[in-house]
Amino acid sequence: FFVLDASNSMNESGKLDLMKEQITRFADSIDEKNKIGIMIFNDAPSILLPFTSAKEGKLIEKKIDKIKAKGTTNGDLAIKKMCRYIDSMNLPARCHIIMATDGIFRVSMKTKTEADTVLIRTKTSFCVLQFGIVKNDDLEDIALTVEDGLYTFADEANLSAILKQQMPEVVKTIEKDRTVYYSDISSEIDPMLLQIMIASNPGDQFMKIPRKGNQ
Repeated sequence: FFVLDASNSMNESGKLDLMKEQITRFADSIDEKNKIGIMIFNDAPSILLPFTSAKEGKLIEKKIDKIKAKGTTNGDLAIKKMCRYIDSMNLPARCHIIMATDGIFRVSMKTKTEADTVLIRTKTSFCVLQFGIVKNDDLEDIALTVEDGLYTFADEANLSAILKQQMPEVVKTIEKDRTVYYSDISSEIDPMLLQIMIASNPGDQFMKIPRKGNQ
C-alpha cells in the first residue's frame, strides 16, 4: 500500500517525477497475484487507487502518472487515515505500507499511538522513503515500531541511488513475509494441499486459506 506525498514541495528538484518513476518501477516488480493500493496526501489525504490486482499494470501506472503536486503537507492526517483504512480492510494476510515524502511534519502523540497500535496488531510493516535533506524523526519512530520496518533517508545528491538500492530490499521483505505466511499456515491444512497452493499461488498475499474441515 503506497502513501505518496503530493504536496507542492514535491515539485522541487524533480522529486515528484523521481518518486513516480521509482514507485511505478517497484509496482511492476510485484508478483501479479499480489494487490496494490495508493493513497496520496497534501492538504488532505485521499485514496487514489483502492486495493487492485498487480496484474492491472496499465491502470496502476496511469493512476501514478496523474499525480500532481499542490498544497501543503498534512502528514499527521495522512498517517491517521492510512491506519484507519488498513484497519478497516480486515485483510486476511499481512500488509506492507511504503510511504514516500519530503515532509518534516510533526505527528501528534495521539496519532503515533494509534499508528503503533494498528501496525502492531495487524502486523503491518511501514517503510519510509524520505526525500529531502532533513530526517523526519516522527516517521522514523513509527517505522521502527514493527518488524521489517524501514526508514531510508537520502539527500538530493544520492536520492536516486538510494531508492534503487532500497526498492529490492522492500521486495525481499515481502518475499520473506510470504515464506513465513505459508510456514504459519502449514500446520493448519493438509501438507499435500499446501504444496498445491504454493505451486499455484506463488505470490498471492491475499488468498483465502481453506481450513481443515472446510475444504
